[in-house]
Amino acid sequence: MGLKSNMGKKIFFIILIIVGIFLRFYQIHKIPAGLFMDEATIAVDAKSIAQSGFDEYERSYPLAFEALSDFRPPGYVYLTSLAYEFLGPTTLSVRIVSLLSSILGIFLLGYFTKLLFPKKQLLPFISMAVLSVSPFHIHFSRIGYETMLATTLMLLYFIAIIHLLKKPNLIWMIVGVLCAGISLWTYPGAKFIVPIVALTILILGIFNINFEFKRKNLIITPLIFLATAVLVYIPALLNPIFDKRPISYIKEGTDGTLLGIITKKPLLMLNSWLYMFDFQFLFKKGDLFAFRHGTKEQGLFLSIFAIPFILGILAVIRRYSNKSFSIPFHIILTLVIGFPSALTSNTPYGTRILPILIPFSIFIALGIDILIQKTEKIKPFIKIPAHVTVIVILVFQIFLFYHIYFVHFKKTSLPEFPKASRDMDLFIRDFRIKNKQTPIYFLTERSCRQWAHDDLHFWYFADLDNAEMVKWNNKFREIRYNNGSPFDNYDAATIPSHTFENIHLYPGYEAVENSAKNSLIVRCGLHLKDIDESKEEIIKIFYMYEDEMRDAYYVITRKL
Repeated sequence: MGLKSNMGKKIFFIILIIVGIFLRFYQIHKIPAGLFMDEATIAVDAKSIAQSGFDEYERSYPLAFEALSDFRPPGYVYLTSLAYEFLGPTTLSVRIVSLLSSILGIFLLGYFTKLLFPKKQLLPFISMAVLSVSPFHIHFSRIGYETMLATTLMLLYFIAIIHLLKKPNLIWMIVGVLCAGISLWTYPGAKFIVPIVALTILILGIFNINFEFKRKNLIITPLIFLATAVLVYIPALLNPIFDKRPISYIKEGTDGTLLGIITKKPLLMLNSWLYMFDFQFLFKKGDLFAFRHGTKEQGLFLSIFAIPFILGILAVIRRYSNKSFSIPFHIILTLVIGFPSALTSNTPYGTRILPILIPFSIFIALGIDILIQKTEKIKPFIKIPAHVTVIVILVFQIFLFYHIYFVHFKKTSLPEFPKASRDMDLFIRDFRIKNKQTPIYFLTERSCRQWAHDDLHFWYFADLDNAEMVKWNNKFREIRYNNGSPFDNYDAATIPSHTFENIHLYPGYEAVENSAKNSLIVRCGLHLKDIDESKEEIIKIFYMYEDEMRDAYYVITRKL
């Protein structure tokens, strides 16, 4: 392959990378429109930490954040609190850590690929391009989940491992230790991935598997990371409220007994792990669990990459017998990264499977590299039309993703990412700035709203007093516990009323009937028809779907 030809291919893949970065930044504050429930819990805790150093339940700088139905690792929340200091209560504040992590991850994947396959000059550019236009990676870069941050941290951890196996280095030792440690506090799946990867390499060293690295490096390096993982995680183990999900995951799909776990769980896990290779999941539909994990119309990767994916896997299997560590390490990552998702019953689950993009992107890149090499031997009158056809199909699929995500998904995702809640809260925030004395009554019933979205949006976007949020949350939390369901069964609880400044939360209809003239009343949109316009003036309606007037979500009226 000539220098000129190779340079042209690099430029092409660099253009794809630029396109991918653009698709991550473009309208990130508008699409998805609002914050999903998990994003909203991060938002209110980050806001609370930034303002007071306490979480929404008044715990000082906690090691775990109580998040509705479970406990959230603290890493992403604390980083988001820094973003809040600069950007305030905005959608971007919650998503910028994920956005920047995704962009860094693209370049780190290129470097990682170079370390694994140093003789293949084009391969790093191909792997970066594949990841940059991955619909799955783009989507998760645009929402405030900790998984993207953790994926990038683990990628740095893998890079550090390769460097240290080649030659001990203090800088890479520090980088690897920090990334391995921080990832444990960022993403539940890292609790499995970080130690298992290190343990597997340690076993290779103990049994003196003859790869290109020294045996002592294969033993010392993973021991350091295993010791780090244990030390870093001790505070979590001593914390009685910290994430208990791994235990519940192990019991999922069984009767909960030791015998049931031993007999049933391995088969369930194998089935879940194999689902990672399902072509509908990878190249057509993606995660079907919910819109928050994708569009349901595109896979993890563009469908044009299906054939290169197969070729890449075959290439890895065929080369396994060589002395290069890159192949077995790649296989280790593929086996281990899917473990957290395989452990659960909701398979494949987007937030638990995201790190699989690392080895799979390299599989695809290897396949593309093979195809490029094969086509170099074809005569120009066949090669040129073939290349043009591939480029046209690729460009078409990128434009198709653009349309699906930025036009179609923008609308279909509104129940999961409610724009109406955000817009209503911003309206209230602006209204209160101008009308500090006017009473505002919230009568929105849980029966016609996704309360978890709405209440969390409310405290965040309306930029309300943090101390009042703590008071209301503690009231609500106490009611939930008293109803015998501290986390999940919200319908069993009664939403508590709360009054502060000019805000009246869920006071009941009697209070509204007796309210003063000009009071502002926020109602559930489903009750639009019940408004007595002789007593109240409709001043603003917020719709779930902006182009479907039938779905009014919030109605704001003024007492006459």
